[in-house]
Amino acid sequence: MNGRAEEPSAGERLTRLEVRMENVVTKADLEKFKGEMKTEMAELRIDMADFRAEMMGMLNKMLRWIIGSMGVMIISFLGLLATVIFRLF
Repeated sequence: MNGRAEEPSAGERLTRLEVRMENVVTKADLEKFKGEMKTEMAELRIDMADFRAEMMGMLNKMLRWIIGSMGVMIISFLGLLATVIFRLF
């Protein structure tokens, strides 16, 4: 023995080669998966933008309703106040 590691057998080399080939396929699958994820993320961004637009529309509708309701309440209050003032004098 000269202290060097023994050379791997042909079977061991073949096993290593098979493992490397599996890793190559895995890398190809990973690239495919990354592409699919990018597509899904783009679709998700579109859905989020649509949802955001819908929520902004609902918010505007609610604000218009609140402002309209406040206007009606103010007019009603002023009418009530005028009625009370005119009855007192």
